[in-house]
Amino acid sequence: MSETLQSVLILGDSIVRGAGVDDSYGWAHRLRDRSTTADVTVDGVGGRTVVDIVAQLEKYSLEEFDVLIVAVGINDSVYRSEMGNHRVDLDTYEHLLREIATLADSTDTQMIFIGLTRVDEKLVTPYKEDKNYINHTIEQYDRVLRSVANDASAQYIQVPPLNDTEGLLSDGLHPSADGYETLYEAIHRQLDFQ
Repeated sequence: MSETLQSVLILGDSIVRGAGVDDSYGWAHRLRDRSTTADVTVDGVGGRTVVDIVAQLEKYSLEEFDVLIVAVGINDSVYRSEMGNHRVDLDTYEHLLREIATLADSTDTQMIFIGLTRVDEKLVTPYKEDKNYINHTIEQYDRVLRSVANDASAQYIQVPPLNDTEGLLSDGLHPSADGYETLYEAIHRQLDFQ
């Protein structure tokens, strides 16, 4: 183990927070608790979009972190049929992801974007309050996320979709305990720190 732990900030939505399991022990908390070479700060809040992540970054001194991990996009992709649009349109999503990557680059902070999971559409179309999660749309947002990461020389970590294996989603949207372990394993093995 190195003498100095890497300082890691994870920002995201309810899947970062660990929603869907009783103890709110998601992939990010598993990473925090199991890492031997990193001091991990987990900041996940349900419903967050990229707009919220940009605002949240203003509360941190990014210079204090070696690594910034951002997991956001599934809430951006939500289709509101009553409004006839997505919560955050693709152009805005892309623009703000680029802004985050530029900020990380300006502080020499390693930037990592986590890919988007998929949903069980039978349970989440609608999810509630006119929130429709649709895999085709989520895939569009995920492609933009990957493209921004490639352009910014940031790391993009693809995760398993979860919806194609029984028992990995708790409510059609959020992972189950097994789903979070699956995400943790997929993310952990692609990180430079352990």
